[in-house]
Amino acid sequence: MSYYAGSWLTVGTTTSGEISKELLPGTYTFGMTYGGVYKEIVATITTNPTIVFEM
Repeated sequence: MSYYAGSWLTVGTTTSGEISKELLPGTYTFGMTYGGVYKEIVATITTNPTIVFEM
């Protein structure tokens, strides 16, 4: 999983389907590849700090 903040940065890999990263409040683009499928979402973590990908 990665997120965009001026450039693409790696959050890390999931453990039991979850990953944790502390970010400053703001709007970020998150990208994830699973099973050969790539998906991006834009989320404002100021209002909701939990990001859910459904693949």
